[in-house]
Amino acid sequence: MVLSWCGCATSGRPPSPSIYKYFEGDEKLSAEFLALDREPISATRDGRPIWKVDKPVIQFTSLDGPTPATSKSRRELQLRALGRRFSATITDYADDKTVRRLRLLSRPLLSYSSPEDQTHGAIFAFVVATDPDVLLLIESTEKNGMRTWEYAVGRLSINASRVQLDDKLVWKVAEHESPYERPREGYSIWDAIGQSTLSP
Repeated sequence: MVLSWCGCATSGRPPSPSIYKYFEGDEKLSAEFLALDREPISATRDGRPIWKVDKPVIQFTSLDGPTPATSKSRRELQLRALGRRFSATITDYADDKTVRRLRLLSRPLLSYSSPEDQTHGAIFAFVVATDPDVLLLIESTEKNGMRTWEYAVGRLSINASRVQLDDKLVWKVAEHESPYERPREGYSIWDAIGQSTLSP
């Protein structure tokens, strides 16, 4: 499995992660795409448009916490501490609807910053083994002259998923029954990358 970032960011945040999975035995390569940017995003392959998302998929919400530190190293520690306040579960459609608690990776998949608006954030993954099923974004940002924290959650699984903050449910999505080749949705899976082309 390979995690990569595609597109051109309009802020410090990467606009879209894509995960490429090789399934042993099936000899099949598939990719999951999730749009993370707050602006419209599109993707092409060999000059052909294959994916276009016109509206933001993830929604940022205020997060209570200590005032973001002035030094980058201390903010990194704060980000990890804030991430540990979250937990996540999935309902595994392939295993008799078993509810599974996901493991939060101790290190973020990616840290990012934007000198223009002083954003500093990190993307954390909740995983089954090493497979990311839920992404958690936490950012320090400035509002009305005050530094504060925000968070957002995104799916990387077709399973029903739930996220809690301090044991309180703050995000959930239902099982996605038809996620394949959804070229205008913020989350989509392709078995054969780029075979579909967007209609005008």
